[in-house]
Amino acid sequence: MYFRNAATSRSVRVRSGASRAVVRRSIPVLEALEGRVVLSTITVTGPLDDGNVGSLRFAINQVNLGNFDTIDFAFTDPNAHTIAVTSPLPAITKPVTINPSLKAVTLDGTSAGASADGLTLGLGSDGSTVKGFDIVNFSGVGIVVASKNNMLVKNNLGVDESGSLAKPNLYGIILQTSATGNTIGGANLGNLISGNLHDGILVQGLGLQTPSNNTFVGNTIGLDAGGTKAIPNGFNGILLSDSMGNTIGAAVIGGAQLGLRNVISGNTYSGIDLQESSTNVIIGNLIGTGATGTTAVPNKENGIALKWGVHNVGSGSNRIGGGNPGEGNIVSGNMREGISLNDIASGTTGNQIQGNIIGLDITGTATLGNGDDGIQMLNVTTNFVGTDASGVAVPGMRNIISGNARDGVMLDGSDNNVVAGNDIGTDITGMKARGNVYSGVSMLHEQGSKGASNNRIGGADLNSRNVI
Repeated sequence: MYFRNAATSRSVRVRSGASRAVVRRSIPVLEALEGRVVLSTITVTGPLDDGNVGSLRFAINQVNLGNFDTIDFAFTDPNAHTIAVTSPLPAITKPVTINPSLKAVTLDGTSAGASADGLTLGLGSDGSTVKGFDIVNFSGVGIVVASKNNMLVKNNLGVDESGSLAKPNLYGIILQTSATGNTIGGANLGNLISGNLHDGILVQGLGLQTPSNNTFVGNTIGLDAGGTKAIPNGFNGILLSDSMGNTIGAAVIGGAQLGLRNVISGNTYSGIDLQESSTNVIIGNLIGTGATGTTAVPNKENGIALKWGVHNVGSGSNRIGGGNPGEGNIVSGNMREGISLNDIASGTTGNQIQGNIIGLDITGTATLGNGDDGIQMLNVTTNFVGTDASGVAVPGMRNIISGNARDGVMLDGSDNNVVAGNDIGTDITGMKARGNVYSGVSMLHEQGSKGASNNRIGGADLNSRNVI
């Protein structure tokens, strides 16, 4: 408890001979104020990882003791800004802001040992910020998040300071089951997450324990710093597994909002992969293109993949794009499908695909086709392309599905789905041909397939009409 002096007036009688006078004077008292936290900074002064005063290891231990809540860096040798980590650093267990004043600090895990992670925001570290690191060469994860309401901004994970050379961690970032309400990136504050051996970002739930309400904005995943060349993550750009209620991207209309785009391209598997995950939102991203949205930097499999029981649980389903301005994704230039919905037992259901450009560039005029179907639905039920979850089409939900190397939309072994209100095979104006190479919409019964039945293509009202 902190206190301040406050003057209080008190009457004091003073005698002077036979006369009496009353004199007022101030007497200090203590007045209680609300509890306050005094911010304090510990400074890392050198690159040695010896645990002594001035090292990052010492600073983290002091934060965990509750002595400091900010870590800064001021190396005596300005050219020596690489910390060669010799063993796993302690997990951070108290809130902290790590924001180097230096241009960049590199954590190099080459000598950190087997399964060593770079930085870990452990239980108790809620509300922390990690900014401005290059985290490379760890046999484990660049940054592990196991707490709530943290921010990770302007870090390089898996690439060097220049953003042009891969120095892989096993994973870039992992959000564990207890990770909720975290923000990865920001408007012009995004992370560069490329070159890692497995996924760039893994959001990993376990049964009923699900990471939720996390937001990913402004990041470049699978590319170099310029957003023009692939530096692939070895698996997916982002993998959500057993996860609910997360948002990848933001509505992007123009101006400063352009810094909210994720550019997720060049990865070895899919740009975004959802497995057994529900109520997630994917909006406003570039997936399979360079940072300008006009050239292809393909993910080697799908742009977006939803599979293995990705379905409606409780409050709703996954949504790719949206009906509001700026919510649509550009999903173009990928080697296989633009968007793939796939499930062996028809457990992928209730998903909505709205307002996206699939197979054209960001202008909606030039072909930038995916190497297979624009949208593939394989063994799935009751999904919605161009409508809301009730099958109602409104103009803002129109997808443009054009220029792809096979079908615009392909349904195989899939029942009770709706494809309505879309432009398939045209440019954004609906007036110029940008055909898919095979069919606009195809419903197949291939060998071993149960066919496709009870699907609705279009509808009676004008908004439900597809232009094919």
